[in-house]
This record gives sequence, C-alpha cells and structure tokens, in this order.
Amino acid sequence: MDIEFTLGGIGVLERVMGITLPLEGGTIRLRGIDFINSGGVLREFGRMEEEDSLSLFYEKHWDNPVYERQEAVMFERHLMEAQFPGYERVRDGVKDGEVILDIGCGSGIAGRSFFDGVIKRAWYVAIDMSFAVDKAKREFTDRGMRAGYVQAKIEDLPFEDGVADYVFCPGVLHYAPDVAQAIGQCARLLKPGGRLITWIYQKQKPLRALTDDYLRSIFSKMGPEEAFEKMESLTKLGIALGRLNQKISLEEDIECLGIKAGTYDLHELIYYHFIKLFFRQGMSFERHNLNNWNAYCPSPVHFHTPDEIMKMLVESGLNPTHWNDKGNGIGLMATRGD
Repeated sequence: MDIEFTLGGIGVLERVMGITLPLEGGTIRLRGIDFINSGGVLREFGRMEEEDSLSLFYEKHWDNPVYERQEAVMFERHLMEAQFPGYERVRDGVKDGEVILDIGCGSGIAGRSFFDGVIKRAWYVAIDMSFAVDKAKREFTDRGMRAGYVQAKIEDLPFEDGVADYVFCPGVLHYAPDVAQAIGQCARLLKPGGRLITWIYQKQKPLRALTDDYLRSIFSKMGPEEAFEKMESLTKLGIALGRLNQKISLEEDIECLGIKAGTYDLHELIYYHFIKLFFRQGMSFERHNLNNWNAYCPSPVHFHTPDEIMKMLVESGLNPTHWNDKGNGIGLMATRGD
C-alpha cells in the first residue's frame, strides 16, 4: 500500500475520518460538538476557551525540560518493557495503513517509544485534552513523523465508531471522570478485532491508599510550579531510602496491611505499601521529582480492583489478551469482539 508520507496534520485526520475538515480557523460540528482547526490541530472549541486544572497540569507537565533528555526515552522504553513484556511483537505486527489513536498523548513520547519504527507506515493520531498536543506536534514534526492531532476530552472525541485498529492510552483512563465510560469510548473507536493498549491504576494497599489521598489533597491544591518545588523534600527522602540498598525479611503475612511474607528491598516495601517515593538508580533528581509530582499533583484520580477493571472491559465488549498486575497498575491489552 502506498502511503503519502508528506501528508500530515489535518490531512491525516481527513484520511482517518473520511471527511473534509475546515481550513485554518474554520469550525465544524462533529458528533454534536464544535471543533476548530487551529494551528493544524482539530480542537474541541471549549478547550480553546478554558482549561480545567488537570489540563493545565499536563500542559506544564509535558513541557518540562526533563522530557528533552535521553533518560526520558530510556525511562519510557523501560516502562513499555515492564508493563507490556514482549510488546515488540505487537508493534511489529502493525500493518501498512492501519490506524493508531494515541489518546492522552502528552508530548507523544510514550507512543513513539511503543510504536517506534512503525508510525511511518500507519495513520497515527495524537490526542490530548490539553495544549500538550502542540508539544506532541512539534516533537513528531521535528522527527519527520507524519501524524494528525486532536485536542479534546476522551468523552468528546470527533471520530465515528470503529475507525481504529489500535487505541493506545497508558496511564490515562484513571483520570477520566468515569473510567468505565472511558473504556467504553475506547471500545467504540476500535474496529472488530482492534486492540486497546492501556495501563490503569489498581487499588493500592491500605496504608499506601491513605497516604496517597492525604498527599494528593495537599499538592493538588497548589499550582503546578509550587507543587513541583514542594515535592523536592519527598523526592530526597525517596532517593535516600533507595540508596540504602537494604533488605528486610518478613516471616509471615501481615494481612491487615496487604503485605505478603518474603524478602523485600526496604525502599520497594515502603513504595508499594506505604508511600510512593520514586527511586531508580542513575536517574536525575529532576526526573525523580517529576515522577512523584505526577503521582500527587493531578486530581481527581480513580483506583479500581482487578475484578472491577475486568468487568469494565467485558461489559464494553473487550477481551483481554495481556494482563500484567504486578505493579501499582495493570498493563493490559484487549481486543474488541466482532
């Protein structure tokens, strides 16, 4: 199949959506919602006038210079490997001309990490509710990658049913007002046999949940810049604990805290059961701080049990084919039934 590699922006959207979109500055009503073509991005009109606190946070988040560094690329690749072991087989299975919707794309770094090398043969659309989509546009363009761009909330996307072969949205759905509805939207967009690729927070251990709620109640009330600065003391604590490299053995389960018997790294025991204090050897202080900031600044955020997430998938007509619940969330892939 010949693909017009020079086609980008609105042209990609027209190919995916099968309609003619307005020229720059023009508006169109799609699925009952007004959109405007502004800066080569199809934007939900309301997104142009006023951003909510979550959108404002992620606009700042994805503009952080940490994402300009090579460590950001390495971190994303590690995440893909940890959440979706063997994901390369899925990536390499993308066929010429298939449609990929990257929902909650941010700067596009996660999508580029997962689909590296195959974007050029797909119809790729980067979608975000914040102005981070403009950052994604710059990043894709600078790399000579062709994509379309949409700024809209997940519940207001302008696409008709069954347009996508892949919906990619790791770390996104738990910020939607209604997670079940957001999963349903992803399913709606998929063709029969199409694949959802996502990572969703699962319910935390009891003390970790209490700590998360408390810290989020503090940091979410601050502006993004103030929260980033105030987060530094917690980040220093996490780094100090991680550098101890101390092991601790528990001879029996502590059922009331959800802790199983076994030998733990002290930092990881605290991280998974008491408080998120991110640590990874060799990463910069700013990257450590950004990870903690991303956990405690955005609000609201939803947590569900694995059974609840499975139920949402099944009720949306999705069949899980990959399920990895070993961390704070569940990395999953699911296909839409016929």
